[in-house]
Amino acid sequence: MTSSGPAITVSGLAPGASSTITVTATGSGLAPASATTSGDALLAGVPPVLSAPTRLLDGYSIDISNFSASNSYAVSASAGSAALTGSTVTVIGLAPGGSATLTVTATRPGYTDATSSRTGGALAAGVVPTFTVPVSTATASP
Repeated sequence: MTSSGPAITVSGLAPGASSTITVTATGSGLAPASATTSGDALLAGVPPVLSAPTRLLDGYSIDISNFSASNSYAVSASAGSAALTGSTVTVIGLAPGGSATLTVTATRPGYTDATSSRTGGALAAGVVPTFTVPVSTATASP
């Protein structure tokens, strides 16, 4: 337990555990006065479970397999940009064959934030075919 000004912080509790504290104020020429209060620690957030990436032309997509409408999600990518639509996160703006790490954070009131990351990449550049000079040939008739 630590105090800073009027705030008292209880730390080291297991997720969801309760704690009761009593604070006693004393002063010269005053009778001691006490107050007791209880509180609960935040519950442990559940990290998003991210599927294997599916490569796209300029990025990749990943599904959050344990998506919950009770959570809010924040997505970010180390390169390009990331967007969440439903339970699918799409990273775009990568060069052919480029990669980026996606970070997804789930937030829910009463729970700690929970984060997961996964790296994926865009499709590699295709190989442009080269042709030789066309050669005309005679075709025999039957």
